[in-house]
Amino acid sequence: MTVRAEKTGFWRSRYEVSVDDRPVATFDGTTWKGGGTFTVRDGQSYRVVARKFGSRYELCRLLDSAGTLSEPLAVAERVGRKEWSITEADGTSYRFRRRSFWGSEQDLLGPDGTTAGAVTRLSAWRGGALAELPRMHEALQVFVVAVVICMWDAQTAAAAGGG
Repeated sequence: MTVRAEKTGFWRSRYEVSVDDRPVATFDGTTWKGGGTFTVRDGQSYRVVARKFGSRYELCRLLDSAGTLSEPLAVAERVGRKEWSITEADGTSYRFRRRSFWGSEQDLLGPDGTTAGAVTRLSAWRGGALAELPRMHEALQVFVVAVVICMWDAQTAAAAGGG
């Protein structure tokens, strides 16, 4: 399954997400706090919650208009490190590895440690991501792409602030 997240404007962190060229969600990132929200085709809304200075993200379902959140459905840990992981509430785990020290591409690793998928940048100028994430349901695919976009945004902000 090919997941594509395209930025809809220059100044906002809003992305239209499609799976195999079918629109599935809109991800609205929160630039200063990390994380964001998205709603999938069936109308279910989710929040990506940034924790521990952006090295941990939780996927929670929005339960009502007041912003009440469910228990985490999935948790991304050690985000921004060379190796990081996502674990769903049922214990299913996915491991990721950055391809190179200088690069931003993230490989999804199979059980044997070989590459089973990837998340890459669509454009260095406009942002966005292209991902191959087999065996994942739609909401989890959007979560993976959202976490990687948040990681890239945080790295860009750190580089701009450090210069």
